[in-house]
Amino acid sequence: MRAAGVGVTPFEGPALAASIYGDVRLRRFDDLDILVHRADAAAADAVLARRGYRACAASSWTRRYGRGDVAVALHWAIAPGAG
Repeated sequence: MRAAGVGVTPFEGPALAASIYGDVRLRRFDDLDILVHRADAAAADAVLARRGYRACAASSWTRRYGRGDVAVALHWAIAPGAG
């Protein structure tokens, strides 16, 4: 993402486990949540597509992608109406 000029902030899931517990194995998660500016969402989508991820679910504030058994949730808001 950064190489494409897209600023991202990982949160929840493995990022939270690493920062709070110091070990990603100490918190259960099923995806990597990434916060991105709404204006950068299309560019982030393109980066994920180039890496083989496919959009599989969406809402007004997030889009979920999958590639095999790996999932990424791209957020441009933390909650509905917050972005």
